[in-house]
Amino acid sequence: MGMANLGVSYTLWHYGRGIADLILVWKDTLTFMTNFFSLPHLAATLFTPYRRLSEKGGSGFNPQEIMSRLFVNAIMRLVGFVIRLVIITIGLFAVLIVLILFLPLFIFWLIAPLLTFILFLFGIALTLFF
Repeated sequence: MGMANLGVSYTLWHYGRGIADLILVWKDTLTFMTNFFSLPHLAATLFTPYRRLSEKGGSGFNPQEIMSRLFVNAIMRLVGFVIRLVIITIGLFAVLIVLILFLPLFIFWLIAPLLTFILFLFGIALTLFF
């Protein structure tokens, strides 16, 4: 009676609570990847200068100094843009991998108990007949 109850309990958990937990872990992994790569923050600050490095204005009117500041600030924004864009691309790729791998993992989760039973019987057959 105990082993039959164990099998029924496991099956109910596997196809009930186990699937719900698998989906929850998948959502948590997506949230982790999004936060790990700071995707919303990087997208919001895409054109911010790299490490907030910029030239401050001096005193008086000096056209050469103004052009120099403009050039340095433009370069820092370009560097910040490129670095953030690379990190956003890597982060989106990681999120895409998590999204793509969920379907095979879910299908494997559904067939795992049956696959385990079949492989167990196959192992017994190999032991007895070969």
